[in-house]
Amino acid sequence: MQPDGGLIMQDVSVIIAAGGASMRLGTQKQFLKLADVPVIIRSIQAFDRLERVREIIVAARKEDIEVVTALTSEYNISKPIIIVSGGETRQQSVYNALLKTSNTYLVAVHDGARPLVDPNDIIRTIEVAEQTGGATLGVKVKDTVKQVDGKMNVTATLDRDSLYSVQTPQIFKRNLYFQAIEAAIQNGEDFTDDCQLMERMGFPVVIVSGSYSNIKLTTADDLVVIERILEDADRTRI
Repeated sequence: MQPDGGLIMQDVSVIIAAGGASMRLGTQKQFLKLADVPVIIRSIQAFDRLERVREIIVAARKEDIEVVTALTSEYNISKPIIIVSGGETRQQSVYNALLKTSNTYLVAVHDGARPLVDPNDIIRTIEVAEQTGGATLGVKVKDTVKQVDGKMNVTATLDRDSLYSVQTPQIFKRNLYFQAIEAAIQNGEDFTDDCQLMERMGFPVVIVSGSYSNIKLTTADDLVVIERILEDADRTRI
């Protein structure tokens, strides 16, 4: 099947969002090493080994482009890769990268600071996205969630069975995602979550059950958990 004027359904462009300043960790989190491999390289490698991926575009801070370029060479990233300058916000950074994608069928957006994503989960999300138009990894919320007002008074207890914490990658049909992000730009809107762009347009987004180990590195506590997961994985392989 060749939808959208001859596109091959197996073509996926990957955008790695790595333009954050990482102020909460006090350092550039994407360059921290986990078992001698930088966080951003681990995030890229999960996609680099997949046949369905045609290319990888990294949106990085302008001052980090040279470092990211050197790292992708040092760690032998095999897919065609482009490093672009990010914008002031995540949405702007992703749009800058989106403009550099080839005419692929799907686009996947992944956090550069989410280094433990399982390639098998990526494949499952790709398969759902190509059938529905949009899909994202996510996990069920474990804790009871309260809704509060401006004075922190509890106003409601939300149904935990219907709540998911959204992860990345978030994967969409490229033509639909272009429509969604350009509509947001025209309306002066800026979203921190890529699925919101699709939801605003009424395009479907399906949750694909992921793994609780697919953690986004944000705080020092996250780093401890990620290192422990890697240590446990190494022990299992011995």
